[in-house]
Amino acid sequence: MFDKFGYNKKLEELVKAKKADESIAAIVKENLKKIDESKKNIKQLEKQIKVLNEQLEEKNEIKMNTSILNFKYYAQISLELRKLYKELKQKNSELNIYNEEIESFKLQNKEIEKEIENEFKIYQENEIC
Repeated sequence: MFDKFGYNKKLEELVKAKKADESIAAIVKENLKKIDESKKNIKQLEKQIKVLNEQLEEKNEIKMNTSILNFKYYAQISLELRKLYKELKQKNSELNIYNEEIESFKLQNKEIEKEIENEFKIYQENEIC
């Protein structure tokens, strides 16, 4: 796999032989950077989701213990619950987007790695001849 600078040994050798340029490494490096950023965002979102779930549990408990006769307070709790559910849905959606981005960047890097592998084989065959 690629190092933090976007290189693997085969790409490095192809660049030295002038059979590939460094823009490939730049693309891979950028993808690796975006993967790291997405992972950081996922960790943040997971913490936020955990807090939201705790708040939801707390509010649901309060709602269950509140008499419907205390309509004003019951309605207020219900409104807060709806807001929390909406926020939770949004955070889960963001989480899915970041996971999809990570998969997309990993797939792109795998495709680049396969292409490097193919180019390296061609390079080796031409060097032998």
